[in-house]
Amino acid sequence: MAHAIRTAVMTGACAALAACASTPVAENYQPRLTRFSEPSVGEVEAAGVGETLLRAGEMQELEALQVLDAVRIGGLASYTVGPGYYVKRGEDERGEFFTVGFGPGAGSVSAGAIAQPLASLLLRRDGDTLCALSVAGGSACRSHAAVKRTRVRATGGVQQTLIYKGRMGARVRIGYREISGDLTRGEASNDVDYELKGSGVIGYKGARLEIIQATNQHVLYKVVRGFGVPGGDEMTASAETTTRAALPAYPTATTSVKGLNPKLK
Repeated sequence: MAHAIRTAVMTGACAALAACASTPVAENYQPRLTRFSEPSVGEVEAAGVGETLLRAGEMQELEALQVLDAVRIGGLASYTVGPGYYVKRGEDERGEFFTVGFGPGAGSVSAGAIAQPLASLLLRRDGDTLCALSVAGGSACRSHAAVKRTRVRATGGVQQTLIYKGRMGARVRIGYREISGDLTRGEASNDVDYELKGSGVIGYKGARLEIIQATNQHVLYKVVRGFGVPGGDEMTASAETTTRAALPAYPTATTSVKGLNPKLK
């Protein structure tokens, strides 16, 4: 009897979602990967003790779908797609496929009582028909959905930073940190003391900073050169953009701030 009830429920769910045949999800999207370095070379900047002097790394720019108002898709086996952004995972002749995003501003999808878990969202080629695809292969769609395309940015890979640690007599202390995701790589961290004399230019791992004024509370400085790019030229504020495969496993990494802290562009 219990088996019969489960079979009936599954049959009803499949009917409500149009079919339970296989519905493949395209996963052929490659985000754009950009190297960045900030602040810009030549700009005079100020920082307090413990604040970042120079930051460089890689940033993904991802196409995304922003849902403006909650969208209910389906009948008996329904999904409610909440407001927020959903990152692109691929496209084919049917349209573009999106998945739940990460961090502040990301949307979420709730499934009805008998709905199968969501496999992907599909925005059809008409631009306003939004479909929910289940892991069982079913699909249901809603036309005239309040959505728009956008982009999000996310930092990824290893970020390099120089941090002001204060002044002690004629010396300033600069900290170097490498951050991967939200974790500091302890083996790559280092604090270095520099004697202020001559041109006042200090350097670490290819980066060059000109110290204009330094106290034990703040520093006035200028970036002369950014960090060196491994296997390439020195990195400057004018970013070099390439198209590359996504960094491993969502979420990894838009923004110009650290870690998984995406924001809408």
